[in-house]
Amino acid sequence: MNMMTQGNRQSQLPGALLAASIPGLAHYEASALSSLIAINRFVGRNVQVAAEAERTDKLRVFVSGWAMKSVGISGQRRQIIGFVLPGNIEGLHTDFHQTATSDVTTLTSCEIAEFRMNDVLALLREFPGIGAGFRAYMAREAAYLGDQVLRLGRMTAYERVCHFMLEISDRQTAARANQATVAFPITQSIVADALGLSVVHVNRQVMRLRQEGLLDLDRKSLTINDADALRRISGYKSRTLEMETAPSYAGAAE
Repeated sequence: MNMMTQGNRQSQLPGALLAASIPGLAHYEASALSSLIAINRFVGRNVQVAAEAERTDKLRVFVSGWAMKSVGISGQRRQIIGFVLPGNIEGLHTDFHQTATSDVTTLTSCEIAEFRMNDVLALLREFPGIGAGFRAYMAREAAYLGDQVLRLGRMTAYERVCHFMLEISDRQTAARANQATVAFPITQSIVADALGLSVVHVNRQVMRLRQEGLLDLDRKSLTINDADALRRISGYKSRTLEMETAPSYAGAAE
């Protein structure tokens, strides 16, 4: 699973943080990634660190802090398509012209390690196992995006909120526990934008879930009281990575 505590993140070099996010690496492959040089940036909340259609030559690892990924249409309307949590990689989603396919905007103060994309690509060519690990990571990201499409296209408001809260919890817990308390620095306005609902509708569903004893939510944390019940309601499937092994097919293109 892609899980690191705050203390572990701060005690590791940027390259080691990148290696810790990629599954299935041999020791020598993790060492090669750990040797990469990065520049660490510290940015405040509501800062756009990547822009849709902007050419990018950087790969980023979020050492701390949260961000959201969104795409926009005319009239300054946007759709949030995902969230970046501590330990996550950003910059893999580019088109054939190496331009970003979404905006990335910070939700909290963040520390971000930035790597030169050419340095990373050089290692991918030299170590097929690193490439396999990156493809496994991207497969997980594609699964998250598929879940977002499912929420917006086929779920009721109640199911959307249940499914979304489980995903945020699942991405922060090391074991599939039925109860967990995790960070939740996301406003209900952001949740509404992500789920295609009004703020009033999100608040109504959260209140219902509180009354049913399934979860508690405050300004900084989310407590899941009965994950099994939320799974039954929403059909949620865990997308966490097994860090020890990458899928056997992931290196097939090498």
